Amino acid sequence: MHDQPAASHQSNGRREILTCLNPAAMAAGLTIGMPVADARAALHELQLVAQDDDECIRQMERLKPIFASFTPLFSLEKLHEGLYFGAYLNIRGCVPLFTDQESLLAALSEKLLALGHKHRMGLGAGDEEAWGQAIYGGQTINKGAHQHLPIAALRLPRQAGSSLRKLGCRNIADLQKIKGEDFAKRFGLAAWERLARFRGQLPSPPRKSEYREDDREITRDFALPLREEDCRPMLHLMLPELLRKLNDEGVMLQLLSVCLKSPDHSGRSSLQVMDVATQSPTNSEKIWSQLIDIELEKIGAHKSISNISMTAQVINGQPFPTPNLGANHDERQRRWLLERLSQRLGPHHVLGFQPGQSTLPERRACPVSAIYAEPMDMHAAPEDNICDPEEFLHPSVMLNPAEVIDLVVPPAHGEPPMRWRWRGVSHDRAAMFGPDHHVPEWWLDLPSWRGGMRSYWWVQNRAGQWFWMYRNKGAGRECWYVHGY
Repeated sequence: MHDQPAASHQSNGRREILTCLNPAAMAAGLTIGMPVADARAALHELQLVAQDDDECIRQMERLKPIFASFTPLFSLEKLHEGLYFGAYLNIRGCVPLFTDQESLLAALSEKLLALGHKHRMGLGAGDEEAWGQAIYGGQTINKGAHQHLPIAALRLPRQAGSSLRKLGCRNIADLQKIKGEDFAKRFGLAAWERLARFRGQLPSPPRKSEYREDDREITRDFALPLREEDCRPMLHLMLPELLRKLNDEGVMLQLLSVCLKSPDHSGRSSLQVMDVATQSPTNSEKIWSQLIDIELEKIGAHKSISNISMTAQVINGQPFPTPNLGANHDERQRRWLLERLSQRLGPHHVLGFQPGQSTLPERRACPVSAIYAEPMDMHAAPEDNICDPEEFLHPSVMLNPAEVIDLVVPPAHGEPPMRWRWRGVSHDRAAMFGPDHHVPEWWLDLPSWRGGMRSYWWVQNRAGQWFWMYRNKGAGRECWYVHGY
């Protein structure tokens, strides 16, 4: 096989392409990413092997201790449309342990070869350059100038890459004649950011390290895949074991990640991931069991499951003062309701308001996810919670921008109008209170506030609806607006 050209292949969703080549295939002019049909036409004696994703993942998982012996900042990834498996290692802080960068890479390469793994490495200022050097460099260890690398090393969006090839650009050196601002205009901002990160002009996006000092994960493999109805009982059996580990370490659980892997008809595996979160850190088995049931019911498990893993994202202490919920039944029920609603509907659909650091009406209250919002301090003294009820009144619906109303009966003495028309409906004033005067911070130059101070009123119509109105001068005359209701 070493003397004959050989390659592995996999589908990228549109066609079968080459994912890995041996030296003989590379010497024959084949490249990674080449369609299998073109490769066979160019080289009839090419030996093809289907890429086994599961085996690649298992091999990469076995290499984690090797990577961790060089740096704790590493991450495994299935790269570029799922075609390449590899690892990113951040070695900036580890080079002083060796003579230089070349010595570090040589030591890592020697360890991988001792385990029987053929590999290619790339050294770059960021993830993008390192990836391009490793995939298209052609050597075991690739570093230095990247101008000779092909355009494919940039991993540009498909349309941008096609346009560059039509212009005759074949390698990165051909892009030097295109200015940065022109590149962004012609090929899109996403393509320009890729090129800037490749050149080291922009930092690479942060990656989550897979280094784990503590064992806060439980995994179960099943020779005979579990049925859908057996998934829930198995999760309930695994949960107490994980919580016991956390209790032994003296830490609390607030976010639980559950991964369900199931084989598909082609022999590959598909992955379902569900994240379960609570408003307050807790190691209560009952609470976590019920939240897992809610999430499982929402996403629906696969018909057969070959692997289950549970990973705990823990905190060592509580991030905010938590009241004694056992002494306040209503508060405990409120929080439990928020957790169940957030789990079923999603945290971004269950919102609460907290005071903002601004005097502008649209910025006085900031919407935040209720499950992560800071809870009320139930231990505060009663006099600390006494405030003007009008100070914290906020409309349920804030209009942006505010909408002008038609005055049917003009206002008198600066008060809201007695009758007005808004959105095609007439309203008669039944009650009101105010005014509440607002001006923006002096350092903000907002065109909508150039009319000066606004006087806000809460006005109720005869149907019982409340409207948040203000008056302002616009187009040389005094106008009234509805800002919320």
